[in-house]
Amino acid sequence: MRTFSKYLFVLLPLCVSACTSAPIQENPGTPLEKTQWRLARLEGKSVPPSGKSAYLLLEAGRLNGFGGCNRLVGSYKLEGANLEFSAPAGTLMACMDAISQQENAFIQRIPQVKSWAIQGQTLRLGDATDAIILELEAEPPLTPEP
Repeated sequence: MRTFSKYLFVLLPLCVSACTSAPIQENPGTPLEKTQWRLARLEGKSVPPSGKSAYLLLEAGRLNGFGGCNRLVGSYKLEGANLEFSAPAGTLMACMDAISQQENAFIQRIPQVKSWAIQGQTLRLGDATDAIILELEAEPPLTPEP
């Protein structure tokens, strides 16, 4: 028992440090970066998939995406469980009101993101209070045409 408690004393601080600084990622096969994340829930409401679904793609500090009508670009900073985005810039295409409203709400939420977690194929993005503000689903990788 004495030996066990000695190791516990050494390992417990390491676990606490690692557990608080690392994001929750239950499926290490779905990486945050280099995965196309389709918008699935916005403001707590489901977003049905469509031919032109909103998505985010993160790679090497750069955000690329689509809001439903306009292309999006921006930057992000990733440090463990912390994720912060710049306000994305986008093209200025005219689109239907319903799509425009959804796109605007999506774009407004992106800079509010402060944390992330992946569970299965779902990316949950949280704000400063850890409330989930966006949920995105991993898109299957594109298969090249023969």
